[in-house]
Amino acid sequence: MLDIDSCKRNISFTIEKLKFEFSSLKFQWGVKDTLKLGEVVYLDYSFDNMEDEKQFKVSLNISVQFNPGETMFHWVVLQDSPLPKIPCDWNTGFDIEGFSLENWLEKVSIPSGQQLSKLVIATLFEQLGIGRLLNEESCQRSGSKYSPVLNGWKKTCPLDVSLTPLPSPVSCMIPSHCTAVYCCIDVDFLDRSFHAFLDVNMCTNVMTVGLEKLVIDPINLLDYEFGTTKHFNLKGILRITYKIDDLQEEKKLRVSLNLSVCFESSKPCLYDLTVFQDTLVPKPLCDWEADSFFTKNFSLENFMAEEGFDINDILPEDIIRKIIEQLGLSSYLNSDSCSLEYEPDKDGWIKGCFEDVILPDLPADARCYFLSSCLGIDCCLDVDFLKHKFKASFELDTCHHQLHLQIDRYQKTLNLTDYTYGFPIYLETGKKTWNF
Repeated sequence: MLDIDSCKRNISFTIEKLKFEFSSLKFQWGVKDTLKLGEVVYLDYSFDNMEDEKQFKVSLNISVQFNPGETMFHWVVLQDSPLPKIPCDWNTGFDIEGFSLENWLEKVSIPSGQQLSKLVIATLFEQLGIGRLLNEESCQRSGSKYSPVLNGWKKTCPLDVSLTPLPSPVSCMIPSHCTAVYCCIDVDFLDRSFHAFLDVNMCTNVMTVGLEKLVIDPINLLDYEFGTTKHFNLKGILRITYKIDDLQEEKKLRVSLNLSVCFESSKPCLYDLTVFQDTLVPKPLCDWEADSFFTKNFSLENFMAEEGFDINDILPEDIIRKIIEQLGLSSYLNSDSCSLEYEPDKDGWIKGCFEDVILPDLPADARCYFLSSCLGIDCCLDVDFLKHKFKASFELDTCHHQLHLQIDRYQKTLNLTDYTYGFPIYLETGKKTWNF
């Protein structure tokens, strides 16, 4: 018998009373292999995991030998046959119906609240059916991924996200692309931590959700039903509940996210943690060479005429805010503008580099600093009618073959190993173009 359980991440073969089990998380897809019962029954198989087609491609042969090397019977059961992946119900409870950790500990004569030995923990995980679904190494709240923290949070996203303080057993991290969160939850009596994450990639239109090794197959956001509450559980022990609204006009996501750690069927969970509650998360710019405005067919001249202003007028704050919003720049502007109030050495430049480099003359509304490394510049560029000065910079990292670009809060790092030298680079924010 062959059983592929994609929800439990388990593959099993049964030959008479002999059963073979494999974790699909470690399974070698596409590799031909053989299982045998003694030297008589042989089972030859290969599986391919066809992610895009949502199916498995399976080949399975069975043969019988009574004399070494002499096949008496041979059956081709499946030959590159497609088997559909059955959708999983991720809102499930414990594998053991009515499970209670208190009762389980009492049965093995361990007082509740006592630190458990590694053997007892391994036995507990095995009986709960989560052993093979856990990472070999626990996440580390004190490690560089989650530390240093402020109120339980580490944030490398350059944009504003309003975060509420997290309770002590959990630390969470928001990465540079902003629309993801990774969390690490300590469970002291098990002497380990659990990893959970939600990653919404609006640029590739793919969302992934994971608890330890158990990760939902990538979700296509083009078909996703935003605004609905979803549940994803690891055998009832780790639970993640989330709801995402796509606020297209605001160019933000509204996210609610709860994490729970549970060991009792009929009692409250050990932890029930609110990570996000209707939290507004800005969407990052995806294609930084996109040839379009945030507001389709935007024209500053037409906008000014509709508002009753001329291009040379001094604009009131509310009109400036409207322009910034229509350009999609509000999330990316620094709250404090850079300053032009310093004397340049020559032609708008301050030189930290002492090499003999010829620099162009800068206009009066620009100041630039030539870094001491001689491989980068920091500029302050005044856009007068917006009453904002943009900080723009680039720096070459010759050791790592990278180019770092920045306009206010918008940052981009380019890998130069594949870069065609001699061609200009254009970095755009809301169709404001910067030529590096």
